[in-house]
Amino acid sequence: MKVIIKHLLKKTRSGGYAQREEVVKAPNIRFGRGSKCEVHLTDPRVLLLHLEITERSGELYLISQGNSDFQVNGQISTKASVKPGDKIQL
Repeated sequence: MKVIIKHLLKKTRSGGYAQREEVVKAPNIRFGRGSKCEVHLTDPRVLLLHLEITERSGELYLISQGNSDFQVNGQISTKASVKPGDKIQL
């Protein structure tokens, strides 16, 4: 699977956010602070393995790891299916 990750870095003076894009290719994509994660996040509030994206029957699924949750388009969840353009927050 191939996804584009858009990192929001910090708020700018104009009210927007500085951002960086990253293209990630892997069968499953893991987010967290751990060294084995495809998307490495440095925030200490993020678990070593916080979230995993998998593909099933052509759809993308998010599954939290441990006792973590995340938001998809503002809704708190521990598992969810997503589509292109959905906003995921850890």
